[in-house]
Amino acid sequence: MLDSSDDSCSIPGMTTVVLDTVISDETQRVVVEHYLKRKINCVRSFRIVGKLFSSDGYRSPTLRGLRSLLECIKEMASLEEMDLCGDMHFENPHDIQILSDSLRNHPSLRSIKIRSFLVYTRRDPGSVPLLDPLLESVKSIQNLREFHMSCGAVYWNGTMSLLSTGMLQSFCQSTSLETLTLSGVKLNDDHFTCLARELSPQSSLTEVVLNRNINTNEGIRAIAETLLSKDSRLTRLEMHNSTRASKSNSEFLRKQLYANHSIQHFRMNSRFEYRAEMDFILLLNRNGRKTILDPRASMQEVLSAFRAASANTNVSGLMYFLQSNPGILQNRRDEMNELADTKNPAAHSVPSEQLRPDWSNASKNGLGGYLKTWWKVET
Repeated sequence: MLDSSDDSCSIPGMTTVVLDTVISDETQRVVVEHYLKRKINCVRSFRIVGKLFSSDGYRSPTLRGLRSLLECIKEMASLEEMDLCGDMHFENPHDIQILSDSLRNHPSLRSIKIRSFLVYTRRDPGSVPLLDPLLESVKSIQNLREFHMSCGAVYWNGTMSLLSTGMLQSFCQSTSLETLTLSGVKLNDDHFTCLARELSPQSSLTEVVLNRNINTNEGIRAIAETLLSKDSRLTRLEMHNSTRASKSNSEFLRKQLYANHSIQHFRMNSRFEYRAEMDFILLLNRNGRKTILDPRASMQEVLSAFRAASANTNVSGLMYFLQSNPGILQNRRDEMNELADTKNPAAHSVPSEQLRPDWSNASKNGLGGYLKTWWKVET
């Protein structure tokens, strides 16, 4: 157990508690619970990492073994971050209910991560999907900014999802959620279509991760039409699984990415066509394409973004920016002419060819350093 503050903590929200050692007997469990209750009003971040309980010859830990610890979460009035990670087993609906009850209507949680859990229970067709009660509780948290749910493995055959489309539709009504991860939970094309329908380009979400699900090209297309549209605010989109995008979908994704100036991280199957072009577009977006190509941006904003990009973008990227916004070169020429007039009023205007970057020097001296020299105006 690690604690970032001393035992006399009296200021709420100043403690991080990490549980990462095996609790092998009842005495240790009682000690841990007593510690948490003593810190109950000071805990800001609560993490359970790895196998917390000894196995004793059977699969462990289940959520039932964590019941008393999770019940403490309801009383942590200053808790903002919760991270449960490492081989926890969801063996039946009661396990899910324990976790759901600890989260319902929590007053201060902003980030919830439930990672690398394992599902063993077998569900009958027509029964309520296993994780629906959990999302029902999570959506009741008004200030939640990040929800990350990633299943390590599902030990049953078949394609039954762990979530219903109805619950997913309701969950997407959140106006505060900024980051959503639903990986390995058997989302199919219906789920992807539901997400595409409910998440408008102006949704509060800026990051969506949907890896290792069972969707096909139909789901990929639905998501891309909405979340990769020109007006989307999204900066990260991942939907990596074994499905390779069809040729028509690859061309559509390429078109969407060219039009989108906001997306900075995009991940799909490694066999995705146009990968080199995709990586180039993402590089441009990470280095200010939205500002540099925005006709409403002031020249000062454009030049500031271009200077920042000069240290991180390759030659092709900088040439793209200069060709797309010739005003950058024109402004540079005006600056040089104003400087010449100040030093020597009789001087002629600087020819435009002298203002163009000498890319051979860039390759010899380093692009970032060369462009700093190119932009420098001595007084």
